[in-house]
Amino acid sequence: MDPEYYRLRHLTAKSDVYSFGVVLLELLTGCRAVERDEESGTPRNLVEEVVPRIEADEVHCLLDGRLPPPTPCEIEAVMYVGYLAADCVSALGSDRPTMTEVVAGLERAVSTCADHNQPPGLAAPLGLSRSSTGARSE
Repeated sequence: MDPEYYRLRHLTAKSDVYSFGVVLLELLTGCRAVERDEESGTPRNLVEEVVPRIEADEVHCLLDGRLPPPTPCEIEAVMYVGYLAADCVSALGSDRPTMTEVVAGLERAVSTCADHNQPPGLAAPLGLSRSSTGARSE
């Protein structure tokens, strides 16, 4: 849940960005947003556990183990998505990107692999290019 919503009881567009960031983290890790620890039974918060590891450049260590090993360009794209997700779940709404910035960032991540897999001179799928604006700086 968006920490600002929890405090202020007011939903904003940045609340949606927070929720989308949680979904991105779930997709990357294969874990649910809140799970009970099997040993202690206490709830585990995905955002609290994963974001510090993303900030320590350990995105590749967090990937869902059920996925095949990523290629080098996929690692670059996944790391970018991890940083984007961490931006989305910032505690303060004012520190989060807009959804337009999130979409541009996802397009940039996709184009990372598309650029590696396309012969020179061919457009990336869906008209994406590295010139997309991308996410906010880390």
